[in-house]
Amino acid sequence: MNFQAEGNGIFPFAMGVSRIKADRRPQWTRFDYGHHWSTLTANGFALVPSLKVGDGDLRITLGAGPSLREHRLDCRTDRPQLDTIQIIDGAGSVIDEIDLVPILLQSNWRGLLPETTDPCDPLHLNYIDIIRDDAGEGLVQGDLVLSLRNLSRFAIYDPVNKAIRRVVAGGFVQQHSVNHLSGSKFLIFDNRGGDALGPASRVVELDIATGVERRIFPNAGTPSEYANVFSDTAGYLDISPDRNRALASFTNAGRAFEFEISSGRLLAVYDNLHDISSLEELSEEHGQHAGRFSIYGMSYHKH
Repeated sequence: MNFQAEGNGIFPFAMGVSRIKADRRPQWTRFDYGHHWSTLTANGFALVPSLKVGDGDLRITLGAGPSLREHRLDCRTDRPQLDTIQIIDGAGSVIDEIDLVPILLQSNWRGLLPETTDPCDPLHLNYIDIIRDDAGEGLVQGDLVLSLRNLSRFAIYDPVNKAIRRVVAGGFVQQHSVNHLSGSKFLIFDNRGGDALGPASRVVELDIATGVERRIFPNAGTPSEYANVFSDTAGYLDISPDRNRALASFTNAGRAFEFEISSGRLLAVYDNLHDISSLEELSEEHGQHAGRFSIYGMSYHKH
């Protein structure tokens, strides 16, 4: 379970990660800037999006020279947020940590860094997935899929050689929860992208072999009350064990949906709506209402 902070003046947003057993007993907690969602590996390790707070300005210049055209990333806060991946064992010990900004700078895709929406948080890693055993051409089982929100791209990372194989862009913007679906196909929670059906948040399938992008949900057949569901800054996907269905948590909308991946057919809706009359800090007027709370994730129970 990962923790984040919200509120004016809070820095950084990252807090930490805990292990809680199935009987609900906490085992350990690390307050060292873990954030978003962890991913469990087959050998019981946790891949945790994390960050380090830099101790100086982050300034990168690309293209200086005879062209006289420069592209710059310039963060002068003295405390940039530099994404890492922590690999944590079952006892709560960090067995490895991958620093992503230096790796990207040493790659063929370093020119993307000045395109970030936040020079002091250039990547904003928000999810890590693992390439499955049915990997398509150009993909390798065990490689990591890194969703980089502030670049509106995801990267395929080779953890053996500590190198980026590929960076993928599409019609998705500020995305979350990029999952390897099968072969060369990926499932993406697209927060702000758009297509002919509209600009609201959506779940898309992208085939990186062909470049074909398919909106799955919501779609033209989705009931009208859910057609424009929108989540600005968060979202989570979980794929069923049989790979036929998915759960999409539209965080800021306070709703989660289960749908069939092949057709986009809506199967179930969860509305995170609650009676808030017992909250003492609310005025009498507001206490008479129900409140829809953010929902940061729903998952299938995997035996």
